[in-house]
Amino acid sequence: MVILPIVHQYSRMLQRNLLYTAVTRASDFLIMLGEKQAFEQCVRSLSVNRKTSLVARLVAAIGISSETSSAVSPVAEVDMTPAVQGGDSTDDGQPNELPKRLTEEVIARELIDPMIGMAGVTPAQFEQGPQSVSN
Repeated sequence: MVILPIVHQYSRMLQRNLLYTAVTRASDFLIMLGEKQAFEQCVRSLSVNRKTSLVARLVAAIGISSETSSAVSPVAEVDMTPAVQGGDSTDDGQPNELPKRLTEEVIARELIDPMIGMAGVTPAQFEQGPQSVSN
């Protein structure tokens, strides 16, 4: 459970990346309380970028140069052939070709299965508690 007070008294903590971290760390419950104006300030304020290796690691994983990574549009060159619904392979036994990047258009066209990793899981297992869900 995460209790997240968002008030002007904690102005040093009112940064968008810290809000995102707090919200994503809430595994069961998130309780946000405080001032609406403080929340709006938090969403608008960008923090100083930390010196991390994330950009370099992403550039290495994707295989593009760092100069072109900032100029690449988020919807550039996506293969929009829809995946076959209801299976993991095509008629000839080959795996479905999925888009390489997740974009708004890919989501809107429902090309990605929202139930990834949920094979064999039923709603009844969640009603019994998290310990009954098995992988």
